[in-house]
Amino acid sequence: MAKKIFPDILKDPSITPLQSNLNDADSGEVFLVEDRGRRYKLRICDDVAQARYIESNIMKVRSKGVMTHYIGRQGRNLLFEYIPGRDLRKDEDCDTVYKVGQIVGRVHAIKVQRPSDPDAKFHRSLNYLIDQELLDQEDKKKIEENFHRLKPEGKTEYSMDIQDINPSNFRKGDDGQVHLVDEENVIPNLKGYGFIKPFLHWFKDEHKRSFLEGYRSVADDSFFDDRFRQFVQLNYLVIHASKLHKKKRPCNKDLGWLRNLLEETEQQYKVGHRR
Repeated sequence: MAKKIFPDILKDPSITPLQSNLNDADSGEVFLVEDRGRRYKLRICDDVAQARYIESNIMKVRSKGVMTHYIGRQGRNLLFEYIPGRDLRKDEDCDTVYKVGQIVGRVHAIKVQRPSDPDAKFHRSLNYLIDQELLDQEDKKKIEENFHRLKPEGKTEYSMDIQDINPSNFRKGDDGQVHLVDEENVIPNLKGYGFIKPFLHWFKDEHKRSFLEGYRSVADDSFFDDRFRQFVQLNYLVIHASKLHKKKRPCNKDLGWLRNLLEETEQQYKVGHRR
């Protein structure tokens, strides 16, 4: 089917960009296209290698029924069914956020191989922030101490994960079903890493409860206790701040949250030692 559709779509000069934060994505641009009365989403990646990587991750999760129907790839172009409806909103109702939690839980059911050096990205990102003088040596010492103190004993669990959970990356169809529409951010990762962004940027307290209830309805969330939440949040803030700065985007908010987290863990550590 993809081979029959692609030639007509790629010759069509009337394809229009989807008005969504997806067009700020790392993997190229996203378009709404029409062919013989049917509508599709076309993602044009930066290169074939990137398209193949995204496709390989799509194939890992497609059986879970959480994503827009994937039709196929031609070169650096990925074609999907277009879902009539709307992107989610920041002030979304709790029932919809519950469904987002279910999507994440189903994605987490897909286990992946643990990286040979899982901490490398964190340490590279931390060194980058030091080199750019966004953090000082005292900050580095506190961060490294917390990293080793909070890190779970034994091997941390890795799975497929959605690393960018925000409203524009999910779509509510006219039938009320919620679909993940940001394919590029479904990747092998530290299980639970993707929780942190919506907990900081999107969810109010009632959203957090609904999200975790939805997650809990399809998966076990006992791994995500307060200590593990702090460990993952430490990872996220260091890596995300570095990523933002490299893109010449403000990272002060992330660094502020990082300092708040260090204060939180320091207070808990002092209380624990007084007992």
